[in-house]
Amino acid sequence: MEGVLPAQPWSSPTARLKVPYLLLPTYLPWGVSFYGFPGHHGVHNTEDPAALAHTLKTTTALASFMQAWLFFELISVFLGFSVQPSDFVEEGFVNLDREIVHGHFRRWKANLWKLPYAEKKRVQQGLASIIPFALSKSDILEEAASLCGPDETFDRVALSTKLLANLLTALLNDTFSQSTGIWAPWARRAFGVAKSLFLLTRPNYGQIADYVEPDEYMFTMKQNDVINHIYSQQGSLVPLPPGDSNGGRAASRLIKLLEDNGWCPYRARLLCQTYDYVTLNSLAGLLRPGGFQENHQHCMQLKRCSAHELAVGTDHDYRVRHDCGNGGCEIVSVDYEAVAGIIRSGGIPVISVSRDGALDLRVTRLTPTMTYTAISHVWSDGLGNPTTNTLPFCQLLRLREMICRTYDPESSPFHEEGTVLETYQSRLQWELAAQLRPGRPHCSLDKKRVYFWIDTLCIPVSADQSREDGRDLRFRAIKKITPIFAGAFNVLILDKALQQTNGINPRTICGDELACLLLGSKWMERGWTLEEGCLSQFSVVQMLGKPYQLETSLKHLVPKVEKGHSPLQRAFIQSRRAMVLHLKRALQEDKKHISVDPWLSRAARLWKQLRVPQFVWMWNALLDRSTTRPSDAVLILATLLDFSVYPLRLVPSEERLMSVIQSCDELPLSLLYHAGPKVCIKGHPELSWIPKSVDGDRLVVGASLRQLSKSNGQVTFTIERPLKGRDTLLVLATSHGRRIPHEVETFRLFNPLAQGHNIGVGEYIIEVLRPVPASDAEEALRSTAKDQYEQSLGTCIVVDLACGTERCRGIAGRGALFYVDGREKNHMKLQYDAPLVAWTPQQWARKREHAQIPAPSFELHAVPAQQRLMMSYDISTWHTKSGLLPRRPMFTQHPTEAKLIALTVFMVVLIAVTLGGGWLFITVRDALGFVQRRPLPIGSTIVSLTGPLIAALIYSPIRKRVAMFSYKKWMKSFDEPQDLGDDAAASGSFWWYHYSFIAFFMLFGRRVRTVAGTIPLLLWGRRGSAEEDELPGDIRL
Repeated sequence: MEGVLPAQPWSSPTARLKVPYLLLPTYLPWGVSFYGFPGHHGVHNTEDPAALAHTLKTTTALASFMQAWLFFELISVFLGFSVQPSDFVEEGFVNLDREIVHGHFRRWKANLWKLPYAEKKRVQQGLASIIPFALSKSDILEEAASLCGPDETFDRVALSTKLLANLLTALLNDTFSQSTGIWAPWARRAFGVAKSLFLLTRPNYGQIADYVEPDEYMFTMKQNDVINHIYSQQGSLVPLPPGDSNGGRAASRLIKLLEDNGWCPYRARLLCQTYDYVTLNSLAGLLRPGGFQENHQHCMQLKRCSAHELAVGTDHDYRVRHDCGNGGCEIVSVDYEAVAGIIRSGGIPVISVSRDGALDLRVTRLTPTMTYTAISHVWSDGLGNPTTNTLPFCQLLRLREMICRTYDPESSPFHEEGTVLETYQSRLQWELAAQLRPGRPHCSLDKKRVYFWIDTLCIPVSADQSREDGRDLRFRAIKKITPIFAGAFNVLILDKALQQTNGINPRTICGDELACLLLGSKWMERGWTLEEGCLSQFSVVQMLGKPYQLETSLKHLVPKVEKGHSPLQRAFIQSRRAMVLHLKRALQEDKKHISVDPWLSRAARLWKQLRVPQFVWMWNALLDRSTTRPSDAVLILATLLDFSVYPLRLVPSEERLMSVIQSCDELPLSLLYHAGPKVCIKGHPELSWIPKSVDGDRLVVGASLRQLSKSNGQVTFTIERPLKGRDTLLVLATSHGRRIPHEVETFRLFNPLAQGHNIGVGEYIIEVLRPVPASDAEEALRSTAKDQYEQSLGTCIVVDLACGTERCRGIAGRGALFYVDGREKNHMKLQYDAPLVAWTPQQWARKREHAQIPAPSFELHAVPAQQRLMMSYDISTWHTKSGLLPRRPMFTQHPTEAKLIALTVFMVVLIAVTLGGGWLFITVRDALGFVQRRPLPIGSTIVSLTGPLIAALIYSPIRKRVAMFSYKKWMKSFDEPQDLGDDAAASGSFWWYHYSFIAFFMLFGRRVRTVAGTIPLLLWGRRGSAEEDELPGDIRL
C-alpha cells in the first residue's frame, strides 16, 4: 500500500493500493484530545458497532471518521503537537514519505531528548497504550462497516490505519531502544565511538565493516542485542491474531490483494497469521512469479496448497521437462549398478561431468573433502523422473553450466567489468564472502570436472530390480540426504518460476526483493526443501540466468540506517531489512554463522541459546509447509534440531515426536498450550501435554521449560520466565488447600497484577480445553487425572499473553492449568492438567454472541518471580523405549587444536624470520661499513613487515586445513552409529599427535615421498570400501 509506506524501489512488477484523502472539514483535529475526539464530533458510543453504523449511516462516513480519528489524529497525538493533514497528502492521496513529514518526526525526537527521565518514561508508556486503543477502535469500526455493506474505499482506509499502527509501534520500539534509542547510555555510545576510531586504523577494516552488517552475525552483537534479535519478528500485530480465523475488513482486503497477485488462498491466510502488516504489505504488493498459472481450486478444502502436488502411483503421467525447446535430445542414464554398489557399501554416489566439451558423465563415490554441489528442486518443475535414473541431455548441459557459474566470481550478477578498481572491488567482495562463509574450512576445486548430487540420478530407481531390493536401496539412499546437503560446497536452488523471470536487469535486484521472491516461491512451500535449505551451508538461487549467492545478494542495495535519517525513515529502512531477516530466519542462517565465530566459548553459548528459538521457528515453519506424509515433519524437525534420526526408525510413527521432545534439554513453554491431539500413556496424565504430531497452534519464543537435573530416578524441569517481556507471563495460584473444581471448564479470573504492576487487564475469562475422551484408554486416563487433581494441594494457572492480543478480535492469551503437588518456601511442584485459553470480556462477548459471561470466579494470588515452578517425572516414564536421541556436536571453523597448532607454527616461523632478518641486516650493514649512531628497531620493523604476510601464508592455511579434521568428524555425526569404526573414539593425545604430525609436514610440502610410496593417514574406520580415503586438503604421508 503506497502512501503509508514508500513505494519499494524494486525491479519486479508490483501492484499496490493507494489511500484516498477523505477528511471532511468538520473533522479537522485542532485542539481536540484523542480520547474525546468522537464525542466532540457527535459520536458518543464507540463500543457498539450497531450504534456506530446507526450514527454515521454510510461506509463513506465511517471511512472519513476513521481516517480523521485513527489516522491523522493518531499521528498528531503521537507527535505531541498539532499537524496539518495537508502535510500528509499529495495529489489527493495519503503520502507519509514527504520531507515535511520527516521534519515533524525529527522535531518529535528532538523534543524527547530534552525531557527528563521520568517524563520520557511517561511519554513512552502513554504512546505504548494509545496504539492498542486505536487498534481496538479500528476493529469496532470495521464491524460497523460490515453492517453497512461492502466498500473498497473503506477497506483501504481500514488497512491504512492498521499499517500506521504497525509502523508507529516499530518506530516507538526503535526510538526507545536500549542499544540505539534515547535510552542508550552515553558511556556505551562513547565507548562505541572510541572503538570505531581504533578499529579504523586496522588494514581493510573499512571494507570489512561495509561488508558485514551489524545485525548479520549474532557473535558481533552484545547480549542485550542478541535477546532483541531472538525475540524480534514475533508478528505481534498480525492481520489474523490467535483465535480469529476470519479477520476484519482490513485483513480481508489484504488477503484479497495477495490472491489477486498470484498467492494461494490458503497460504495467504497462513501468512496473515505469521507476519505483521508491514511485512505483508511488501509480500502482497509483489506480483508472484508463476502464480497466475497455478490452480488453487481445492487448496482451502484440503487446508494446504495443492497446486504443485504430484499423484503418487501415476508415474506415466509425469512429464520430464526438456530445455532444448523441441524435446528431441537424447536421454542420458547413469550406471544403475554403480549407484547401487556405492549405496550398498555405505557410501554416497555423486555425478561428475567434465567442465568443458563432452559431458563424460560418471558415477563417483563421495569423499569427505570433495567439492560438490547439491541440487534442491521441486519435482513439479519437471526435473525429476519417477521410473528411471535418467535426464535429458539438454538438462544435464544446463545443470553443468549453472554449477560452473556458482564457482566463478565473474558470473556473479553484481560483478563489475569496468575499470580496474571496479573489478578489484567485485573480486574483494567475493573473497570477503568466501572468508566469512560457514561450512567447511578448506575447499579445493577440481579444474577438470564438476561434481554434483541430484536425487533424480543418485537415488536408484529401476523397474528391473525386485521390489524388496529397490525399496531397500531407496531407503538407504534417502537416509543420506541430510549429510549430502550439510556437506555440500553449495546448494543450488532451482525454481521454475524464478528462473523464468525476465525483463529485469540482474544487477538491480535488491536484497529485500530477492527475499520476497524466494519467500513467495513454491520452493518454500515444501517441508523437505526447507530441510535442504536449512542444512545448506551456502545457498545459491538461480534466477535471471545468474547465480545469486544468498550470502551476498541479500545485502545488495538494501539501505542502512544512518545518522541523518528521521525516525520515520529509520522505520521505513528497518521494514525493508526485516524482509531479509525473515528469510534468514527461515533458513537458520543464525545457527550457520556461529561456525565462523573464532571464540569457542561464545559460539557454544549462542548455539545453546538458539535451541528453544530454533524449535519454535522450525515448528511454525513446518506448519506452513506440506510434506508427503505427516510423519515426515517429525523427521525434519529432529534433523534441524541437530538430532540423529536413525534411532527413530525403531519407534512407531505416533511416538516419534514424543521421543524428539523428551530428548530436548529445553523446550518452549508454549508447547504446553498446544490444543491438538496429545499422547495417551496409561496411568500418566501428567505427560498428556506432549503432542502427537507437528500441527495445531503456533508456538512463540518466550518462556521455556528447562531441564534442571536427573537424580534419584527423577527428571526435573523448571518453568523459566522469558528474558524479554517478563510481564507477558501471568502465574497465579490458589491458596494452600484450595482448588478450582475439576468439572469447572469456564470461569472468571480477576488479575491481581493489573493495577499495581500494569500487567494485562483486570479480568479474564478462562476456558479450560480438556479433550473429550475418544476411547476407553483416554477415558481411563481422564479418570486418573481427576483423582490426582482432587488429592492436590491447590491449583496453578499460567497464562502467556504473548500468545494473544488485547484487540477485540482473537484471544488474550494461551496457557496451562496445573495442580500443585507440593509447596516449599522457594518453589512449587506442579503437575500438568490441561491447556487453557484466556479471553478479555470484550473478546468473549464478540466470540460467544449468545453465551453469558461465566459466573464462577476464584481468588488467586500472584506467584512471585523468585519462586520456582518445577515439574518432575520418573525417568522410566519420561524416556521412551528408544532412549534419548543423540545430538550432533556443534561445528566450528576455529577448533582449539587447529588454532594452537597454527599459532605455534606461526610463532616459530616468525621468530626464525625475525632472527634471520636481523642477522642478515647486521651482516650487510657491517660489510658496507655503516656506523650505527643509535639503536635501530630492527626486530619491530621486521615483525611489522613480515607478520601479516606470514599470518596470511602460514597461520590461516594451516588452521583451515587442520580444522578439516574436525569438519570430517562433524560430518561423521550424520552417519549411523554402527558405521563408525573403533578409531572414532581415539583419545585426545592421539588426536594431538596426528594434528602436530600433519602440521609439521605442511611446512615442507603437500606430500612427502618415502621408499614405500604414498601412505594414507587413516583417522577412523572406513565404511568397508577398498578405495583410498582422501584426507583434508590433499594431505598425505
